[in-house]
Amino acid sequence: MTVCASLIRADEVPVAVLREGLSSERAAEYGAEKVWMLENRNDPAEMGRQLVALIRLAMPEAVMLSANPYSRIVAATAAARLRTGLAADCTGVSRRSDGLFVVTRPAMGNGLVADIICPDARPQMFTFCTANLPVQTRAHDVRAPETHRFPCPFQPDVRVRLLERNRIHDRPLTVSEIIVCGGLGIGSSEGFEVLKRLAYRLGGAVGASRAAVNAGLIPYEYQIGLTGQSVAPRLYIALGISGAIQHLVGMERSEVILAVNTDSKAPIFEHADYAVVADWRVFTEIILADHTKG
Repeated sequence: MTVCASLIRADEVPVAVLREGLSSERAAEYGAEKVWMLENRNDPAEMGRQLVALIRLAMPEAVMLSANPYSRIVAATAAARLRTGLAADCTGVSRRSDGLFVVTRPAMGNGLVADIICPDARPQMFTFCTANLPVQTRAHDVRAPETHRFPCPFQPDVRVRLLERNRIHDRPLTVSEIIVCGGLGIGSSEGFEVLKRLAYRLGGAVGASRAAVNAGLIPYEYQIGLTGQSVAPRLYIALGISGAIQHLVGMERSEVILAVNTDSKAPIFEHADYAVVADWRVFTEIILADHTKG
């Protein structure tokens, strides 16, 4: 769970918003000259309320957040309370001469690319699929940023009490170099347990298509695609995935794509570097057996 937001101010001073525990020095490497620290909250709606209070104090022109599941709720909560617009899951950004930001995002199942602006309300708010954006750090002359702790101005509205914490996956999808992704063709939640074992053996993480998530085979946190997470691993293994457009958007930046499907005409093969026409179970058993021998 992280909250990393950028406040774009009229004076052009780059401001980062972090939750307590994250490194302000790391934020400085990405250009932040000032850092606000928010209190840790498990509830993203509570964190959204904190962000609103900070925005009303800082009065930024724009607020940008990463498009992970937690930050999406933070951004939506803040935008609703501020009565401003929110462009979600953006893949690109530019700025006009008048200072207005123009963001791009896929629309209509990636059949169109939409340019979105927010000319009237302030602040302008966006969430970005960070895997699709080039990130540059400052290697030299990095100064410690001006850092402030922002005290939470309200008592938490406790509606949910955390009774147990379970780890969903050891490696976050957005930083994993190897991803084993399953589709509806996996057929059951037990099948995804096999994929988790394969991912563990390969040192990677497990992902899923929207169809598999909608069928209840695996939780939403694993979803890759337009309405899930965007990834850019070195190796992407797609098992039992047909290759819907909304899924391809989330994994198209993979360096190498290996697809396994029993349907030789599956659309996923048109985007794969290696295509294997086979049952995913047979393929997985062979890989696991070979890896055990190795």
